[in-house]
Amino acid sequence: MDTVATITVYGTKDQTPIDSSFNIVRSCDSKWNAFDAESEISKINANAGKSSVIVSDDTYNLIKAALQYCESTDGALDITIGPVVNLWKIEEPETKEPPNADSIQVAKDKVDYHNVRLNDEEHSVFLIKPGMAINLGAVAKGAAADQVKANLENGKITRAVINLGGNVILIGKKNFVEDFRVQVEDPFNPDEKSIGILSLKDKSIVTSGDYRRFFTDTTGKRYHHIFDSRTGCPADNDLHQVTIIGEKSFDCDALSTALFVMGSEKAKKYAMSHHVSAILVTKNREIYVSTDLKNDFETSPAEMNGYHIIYF
Repeated sequence: MDTVATITVYGTKDQTPIDSSFNIVRSCDSKWNAFDAESEISKINANAGKSSVIVSDDTYNLIKAALQYCESTDGALDITIGPVVNLWKIEEPETKEPPNADSIQVAKDKVDYHNVRLNDEEHSVFLIKPGMAINLGAVAKGAAADQVKANLENGKITRAVINLGGNVILIGKKNFVEDFRVQVEDPFNPDEKSIGILSLKDKSIVTSGDYRRFFTDTTGKRYHHIFDSRTGCPADNDLHQVTIIGEKSFDCDALSTALFVMGSEKAKKYAMSHHVSAILVTKNREIYVSTDLKNDFETSPAEMNGYHIIYF
């Protein structure tokens, strides 16, 4: 999944649950990686405008669930963003020029989650327009992390931390007294500072931001990897980072991307109306924190870093 994955299990020396969990991650990657020509997603994309493709239950259910978030977020999440992702090719930090306006328009015209057809009886997926492409980068790690959690719990593991490239799942508590403590990184200094610490148990925490994967043009303008389907370009609003806390990593993964694309005002409204626990960091160093996190989020480090904390 093009990221660093770690699984930490407490209370046992048996390596078997960890080994089987990494096998699950590899299996998910083999099915959902849009850049692997043999994956189920690539086969769907290769047949866009031609024919439907029968896929595994895992892949079908993931696409179906993701499309529900595409609808509820009014396209802020759009899993057919593949043509735009493929055009921009944003990976590691580098210097290059962005695509021209005409090529962006061509890619954007192929993006529309309404043009995905699902067949519940045969579990097939059909992209009705040629050139369409699904990319599950906004939900795949979360879905894989949920499968890892289920695998560990089936193995009677009661305390563990799963971290798939920033998609964190906590199983149980750190010990019999303390919850786990998870740092929320400072988007202005992600490798050096945090904006605070979450004390939680049995939760998923997912963070999305514009400061890890990007490139810079020769004028110094930065282009990050979270795209707005309406423009075919990186989302351009006041947000720098979004963290979502919830029960399932898939939900948190989808929403961290969608709320980032929305911008802070729409993101706050969505979070409040859908009872989503969120931490939104703006480029102006404002931190909007859901009121239900007041007892779980220690904000003093953020105050020291010049941030302004606002509960909503």
